[in-house]
Amino acid sequence: MSQKITGNGLRDQLKMEQIIPPVSADTAWEIESFLLKIFEYGDYSFRSMLRGEYALTLGSCCFAALHQEKIVGVVVCLYPRQNPLAALLGPVAVAKDIRRNKIASLLIRRAIDHLLERGCLAAYLGVSYDNPARKLYRRCGFEDYHGIVMRRLFCPVREFDDRCYNQKSDLKVGCVNWGDFCGVQALLASPCSMYCFDFSAGLFSSKYDQPHLFLPVFPRIMKNIAAQKAAARVLRAGPDQNPVGIAHLLKSETPLQQHRAVLDFFMHDNFLDNAKILLQQTLQERPFPRVHKINVFIPAGDGLKRRALED
Repeated sequence: MSQKITGNGLRDQLKMEQIIPPVSADTAWEIESFLLKIFEYGDYSFRSMLRGEYALTLGSCCFAALHQEKIVGVVVCLYPRQNPLAALLGPVAVAKDIRRNKIASLLIRRAIDHLLERGCLAAYLGVSYDNPARKLYRRCGFEDYHGIVMRRLFCPVREFDDRCYNQKSDLKVGCVNWGDFCGVQALLASPCSMYCFDFSAGLFSSKYDQPHLFLPVFPRIMKNIAAQKAAARVLRAGPDQNPVGIAHLLKSETPLQQHRAVLDFFMHDNFLDNAKILLQQTLQERPFPRVHKINVFIPAGDGLKRRALED
C-alpha cells in the first residue's frame, strides 16, 4: 500500500509554475476546470482574462502548484497594467486531498511577491464570513477590512490614502476599462459617506452596510457594457489615475421602457465636490441616443447624492 505524502515531503515534490496570460485555450480550461471542482469562485470573466483579452489594461498572473504534472493548487492576482496601486487576489484553491500542507501559503507568498515587484500598495480579496480560509489569509498578512472584504497593505495607511485619494490631485473623466477593475473594487469596499454604490443592485457603502458581494460587481458592469446595455465613466485622480468615482447608466430591459435608463454613481469622500464633473460628462456624451428619460433612485438618507444631482 502506498503511503500518502504530506508536509515537507509533498512540498518538495511540487513544481511551482508562474503562468502569465495570454495562455492557450487548453491551459485556460485546465486551470478553470480545476477551480470548478473546488468551489464557485464567481464570474469575473476568468477564462477571458487567462486568454489575455483584457491584457491591454489589466495585468494578471497565475501561480500553479503541480504534482506529477497535475494542477493541485492555484492562485490568481490582478492589477492595473499602468500605475498599479490596488490589486485583487483570488481565487485561491488547493485540491482537497492535499490541504493543510501549507501549499496555499506558498502560492499566496508567490503572488504577494509578484504584486510587490509591480509596485502595488495593497491587495484585496473577498471571502465569506464562515470560510475557514479567513484564518489562512490572516496568517498571510491580510486583515478584516469591511464585510467579506479583507485587505493587506504593503505601506502605511497614510501613504496608501495619499497616493490613491489625494484631494489635491488632478482629475480626469474617462470611459471605464478593465484596468479600473481593482481600483473600483477598492472604492466599493471603502467606508464612503455616499450611501449607495448601486441602489438597484442593493450595493451600499461599507460605512453603513457590510459588503456581501465583491469580485463580481465590476465584471457585471463590464458585461452589460459589452452587451450595449450599459455605459460607465470613471473619475480618476493623480498621476496614477486611480478611480475615485464612478457613474453608470443601465438601460431598461423591458421592451416598452427602452427609452428609459437608470443612473447611479458613487464617490470617495475626498471628491464629493467633483461629482458634478463626472455626472455632466456621463450624460453629455449620450451613450444611448434613443434614451430620453433617466431615472435616479436615491435612498431617503442619501443627502450627498441628492445634493450632487441638484448641483
